[in-house]
Amino acid sequence: RALIEENDYDMEFRIQTKDSGIRYIRCEGRCARNSEGEVDALFGIMQDMTQRVLYEQELTEAKNVAERAYAARTQF
Repeated sequence: RALIEENDYDMEFRIQTKDSGIRYIRCEGRCARNSEGEVDALFGIMQDMTQRVLYEQELTEAKNVAERAYAARTQF
């Protein structure tokens, strides 16, 4: 798609592994152009972002728990 549209790309997605685990992946790439300005290659990187995503989910849940506890205490 990046070659057809001649655009750089940046996306995040999740995959399921053979052992039924979930991994979160970030993929970023850039188009390389030849002397005529046509895209002739893509260069990019894929990163496993699972630890970061899980950490962010834990922080969000901890924040929600703290907010609920504060609200319950305030109502009391």
